[in-house]
Amino acid sequence: MVDLDESVAETIKLEKEMKEKKKEEKKRKKMEKLKKMEEENASFIDKDVSAMMGFGGFGGSKH
Repeated sequence: MVDLDESVAETIKLEKEMKEKKKEEKKRKKMEKLKKMEEENASFIDKDVSAMMGFGGFGGSKH
């Protein structure tokens, strides 16, 4: 009986570890996705700002 109890305990422990790993993996992927979105937004904003600066430059050169 002791052997069975130990193997059950071991199985439960392994299942918990697997759940934790899956949770960590999910969290890591979510963070990477957010980071990627932020980088894309940042580059989009940079393009926007440079376009606005460009228009500002055209406006300034007319005077």
